[in-house]
Amino acid sequence: MRSIPGTEAAGVTVTRDGHVGSHVPTTAAVRTLDRLQGDWYEGPCISAADHPPPVGYVLADDLDGLDAVRWPGFARYALDAGFHSILSVGLGSARGRAGALNLYATRPNVFDAPAREVARFFAARAATLVHGAAATDVDARTGTDTARPSPTGRDLIAQAVGILAGRTGVEVEAALDALVRVSDDTGLGMVEIAGRVRDAAYRETGLPFDLGNGVR
Repeated sequence: MRSIPGTEAAGVTVTRDGHVGSHVPTTAAVRTLDRLQGDWYEGPCISAADHPPPVGYVLADDLDGLDAVRWPGFARYALDAGFHSILSVGLGSARGRAGALNLYATRPNVFDAPAREVARFFAARAATLVHGAAATDVDARTGTDTARPSPTGRDLIAQAVGILAGRTGVEVEAALDALVRVSDDTGLGMVEIAGRVRDAAYRETGLPFDLGNGVR
């Protein structure tokens, strides 16, 4: 969280069948705001999880300004909790489950373009945790009897799926399908393809990925 400028609190929202869960909130206020969004099904976290825009995130620059019109009920409670800005990055969806990484700031207009880009990469890592199971069942998806990858290989595939979903805004299963197609077309293994996706993300942004710790 400290790596994203301006962020003072964070959490992950997961939605499924109309139910909303709050995961790893850094403060009690974040947990409460997640619960309120679930009760009303209104707010930037819900919008980013269930209806992510093409850019992949929903940004509330100032909940005491124009953004209050978008979520009038939620905005009032967010301001009471001391938050003026919220950045919610969609985590894609798989098997009826969707999610968003949510970042909170007490000042308006905090999340500029560099902060949003870093947040997208943290969201890619979060997506592997939320949807990891959908990305590891490679044998069933390819229709082959090949042995499953090692744990490191599974992590790498899940990470690549998260990167693709976070960068392009597609659903997690669509990102996995893309990896499978590239593997079939090139004859390269899934783990190697996933490694190339991760390496390409590093070359593009200069942000190193670590399988154990995410973006450092």
